[in-house]
Amino acid sequence: MPNANPITPIHGRLILAEGEQTGHHHSIQATANVVLMTNGVETFLQVQEHPAELVHQEHSTLTIVPGDYEVIQQRRVTPGDARRSYRASD
Repeated sequence: MPNANPITPIHGRLILAEGEQTGHHHSIQATANVVLMTNGVETFLQVQEHPAELVHQEHSTLTIVPGDYEVIQQRRVTPGDARRSYRASD
C-alpha cells in the first residue's frame, strides 16, 4: 500500500462502496483488525488477524478472511440500464 492514506470511518464503519441511487453501501465495522486505505486512485483493504464482515442493506453478509485486498468497483452495463457492481479481490 505505498503512498496510501487511511480512510476515516463514518459512524464506526469503513465504507468500501456506496450505491449511486439508493444510498446503500458496502461496509465493514471499523476495528483495529481492519485497515482501509487509498492513494487517490486505488483502494486497499487489509483484514489482519480475525475475519471481518462485509455488510450491505440489500445483500447477505459476507465473511472476509484475513488478507490484503484491492477494492475494485466493477461496472456492469446492460442495454438501456447502466449500473455498477462492486467486488473486492486479492
